[in-house]
Amino acid sequence: MTDLEMTKLCAEAMGIRVWKETKPGGFSRYRDEMKHSYNPIHNDAQAMALVKRFGLSISWPKGQVVTVMSLETRFAESKDYNRAIVECVAKMQQAKAGRAA
Repeated sequence: MTDLEMTKLCAEAMGIRVWKETKPGGFSRYRDEMKHSYNPIHNDAQAMALVKRFGLSISWPKGQVVTVMSLETRFAESKDYNRAIVECVAKMQQAKAGRAA
């Protein structure tokens, strides 16, 4: 799953309406209704909002690798906190929508 796909799934999970904006050179991002960039992979506050909203738990069972889990046992592992959080929520949203993980 790409970063953009995970970002869109997280926005859906949060109930945020976003649209894809592509800049010259092929750079794409999502914008919300207030024209703010929505990118929880790189925005700590947006990533923490996902943690709080979905009651995720974060642990470090493998040293430098962060594991994020939900009560639904959807989990993700990464060396990057935000990426693990976003991946976990994206998997939860895929499961909720009945999409293949």
